[in-house]
Amino acid sequence: MKLIDRTGQVFGKLTALEQVGHDALKKVLWRCKCECGNETIVPSGSLATGNTTSCGCIVPNLKHGGWKKSSYNTWRAMIRRCTVPTDKDYPRYGGRGVSVCTKWLEYANFVADMGEPVGDETLDRIDTYGNYEPSNCRWAGVQTQNRNIRIRASNDTSTAISNSWNGVDGRTFGSWLVTSADIAETDGVEVLTFHAAKGREWSYVIVAGMEKGLLPHRSARTGAARSEEARLAYVALTRAADELVVTWTDQRNTKSSGPSPFLPSVTTSVPVVDAPPEELRRIARQRPNKDPLEVALEEWRQQKARIGRMEPNGILTSTQMRNIVRDKPSTEDAIAELTDIIFARRYAAEIIETINSALGR
Repeated sequence: MKLIDRTGQVFGKLTALEQVGHDALKKVLWRCKCECGNETIVPSGSLATGNTTSCGCIVPNLKHGGWKKSSYNTWRAMIRRCTVPTDKDYPRYGGRGVSVCTKWLEYANFVADMGEPVGDETLDRIDTYGNYEPSNCRWAGVQTQNRNIRIRASNDTSTAISNSWNGVDGRTFGSWLVTSADIAETDGVEVLTFHAAKGREWSYVIVAGMEKGLLPHRSARTGAARSEEARLAYVALTRAADELVVTWTDQRNTKSSGPSPFLPSVTTSVPVVDAPPEELRRIARQRPNKDPLEVALEEWRQQKARIGRMEPNGILTSTQMRNIVRDKPSTEDAIAELTDIIFARRYAAEIIETINSALGR
């Protein structure tokens, strides 16, 4: 994909000066100058998404004006987990690039926009990969937040089997759950232990981590303990009315693993298939080259998926990408009509730049 020249562009307090190479994840790095006079190195994506808007010179105003109010305690915790590297929650927020908008660095602005929570409500980001800002935050109860949970990607080599032994991995499930929105109260995902699942039944069940060392657990060394593990495995594997998916890893924490001995014999080897007939290969060779815009969008989608450690369809579905190629939208509203509001708010600028670059505008 053609690199985007950001020289001279302004992002908050930062002005991009020049490209200075790539980081370990191959992200383009830019040397930027802050309004305060300092210079800093920032990934291109952090500039485009607004995650970084200063060299770090913006200091939150901690004069609360809301002593003993729930909103103040929430605001202070939000600021700490996004700006203080020593905070216990920083790795999951500020360390992941989640930031607080400049306006909300003042408590008075935060409470003016959000008001006070009611009952068990806590601060919830609608897009769990987005920042703390008025358009992406709400007060929400436990049920709402449970449906809005972020799935943490794993570095494990995942393998899964269903009742028809089709290949379905845990990351596909994670991507689906992350991108599923507006589900009804009775149409969600329940996460339960084997014990809690006793006596229950669902149409679809996913049993995660059914592997050596976990089931039976390595601590189950006596015959009685292993029998109890087998009973729990039976409970887990008989909760599905229509479809069962089981996942395990071939390696966990650098140690060899594999499917649980409680599972029937399965293989993770890739089946060998016959080559397609010469006629089909001839037809494939005659197909026209792909649209350059489609190629550019696919490269962008793959890059975002690698960074987020999720399936490409979790970023942008193939149908949405084809619609963008067809309509070539040039505004955020037009992109929202083809995808959704949250996606457009976060990625519209990058999508428009990709379109313009691919089309030579």
